[in-house]
Amino acid sequence: MSRRNRKKSETYSGLERHVRVGKTLTPQLLTLPQLVLTSWIKDRLPDLLWAALIVVQRPRLEALDIFRQALAFVRDDAVAQDRPLDVTLSGLAEWDGALRRQFIEKLAELAPDALIPLLLFDDLPSKDLWSLCLQGRPTEEHWNTVGEAVLAVIDHQSQEATDCRWVRVIFQVIIGRMQFPKSMVNIAEEIFYYPDRGDPQAVRPTIRASEGGLDALTGGQSAWPTNFWTQCMRDTVCIVDESIDSVAPIQVGTTVARVQAVQRRLQNHSFETRMTTAVDPRHDIVFSSGLFALALVEELLSPGIGQSLMGRMVVRSLSEVYISLSYLLTRENPDLWQTFRMYGAGQMKLSFLHLDRLGGAEFVDVNRLEILANEDLWLEYLPVNLGHWSKATARTLAEEANVKEVYDRFYPWGSAYVHGHWGAMRDSVMVTCFNPLHRLHRVPRSRARSLEDVVPDATLLADKVLERVEEAYPGFSFRLGVQ
Repeated sequence: MSRRNRKKSETYSGLERHVRVGKTLTPQLLTLPQLVLTSWIKDRLPDLLWAALIVVQRPRLEALDIFRQALAFVRDDAVAQDRPLDVTLSGLAEWDGALRRQFIEKLAELAPDALIPLLLFDDLPSKDLWSLCLQGRPTEEHWNTVGEAVLAVIDHQSQEATDCRWVRVIFQVIIGRMQFPKSMVNIAEEIFYYPDRGDPQAVRPTIRASEGGLDALTGGQSAWPTNFWTQCMRDTVCIVDESIDSVAPIQVGTTVARVQAVQRRLQNHSFETRMTTAVDPRHDIVFSSGLFALALVEELLSPGIGQSLMGRMVVRSLSEVYISLSYLLTRENPDLWQTFRMYGAGQMKLSFLHLDRLGGAEFVDVNRLEILANEDLWLEYLPVNLGHWSKATARTLAEEANVKEVYDRFYPWGSAYVHGHWGAMRDSVMVTCFNPLHRLHRVPRSRARSLEDVVPDATLLADKVLERVEEAYPGFSFRLGVQ
């Protein structure tokens, strides 16, 4: 989905709502004192599997009524207990024997068939008691039922997940371990009479937030969630459909003929504006930037390259060419133009010395590299800068050149591909397993997916470079973009 067509979502906070400390941007939620993160999918979902099975196999109001009847049946006895109680599978295993049996028997009476899939699991807490109370034995088909239940609640904000989470919250309200101040009596009533009172858009987030903090109140998690996911992986297979990633269409950003025509005109403009045969860093860098950008776009127009991994790397290169050239033109300092040129020569020297010592590399003509490094200054007089040529980051250059928007749009994601970051690998060579019992984990693709075509963006960036060329040497109005 393109940025232009994407609808704004309110499920995340923008960068302006993050707190910056050093080089780290932190969401405001993570700045809350004593915040403890727990995972719905990893830990809490498996513990509410019994509720999820009822939710997906019964009409909603019937499922909620089953929950109410079961909770009402044990309410008085549960209140009398002197230790934290919970209605999760792990929590039930901690109840006194008689109380635990009464509750499980009541659930088995109210929803007998719905709960049989629980018996698939070797490490189900209190499995002997569940087996005794449930009349029936699980079959392989029951794995499908478990999968449907997990799929329905794997999104912690779904209605089904919220209903399951409400069971846990209302139990704590009933036994008096979760209490609300008088100022929140309306909220307490809305939770108690859920889903018949209040605005669902307000009540449901309150339920989810309350359930998310219950581990501290009820004693935390057991080994059961880990054992649940382990057996699911062992006893069910991955479901992979690589065709789900539709191949993005090739977009016409420009043509090879147009690129070559602009290259010829740019070459002519270079000859027309050259004033000396002496070293002229500004002239050389301006026109080299333009020609380099055009060469990159021309290579992108080879079949398949625009939708490849390399295409993203090219966009990153184009953005950096534009940012560096914009910064140099903003400063217009002769020494800075010379610094940029000498830095590049120093990098050639560094590469040559390494390759000469190591016996070369197939992709480099070492003899040519030595000649190029010696062009402006004999190697023995040429220093090597091991830092950045401007002693700043690309981000800083973009800010000072007032082209930060270009940086934000193209540089970070392109850099992920250049540096082989996880995001780039996940996007291109991994695919989602659609088995909900595998937590929708990632598995390798048979080959990298066809990515969105970068040619339109590359064309835009190259035209921006050409705009800078015209700014430096007026009279060049040619562009790549197809009008």
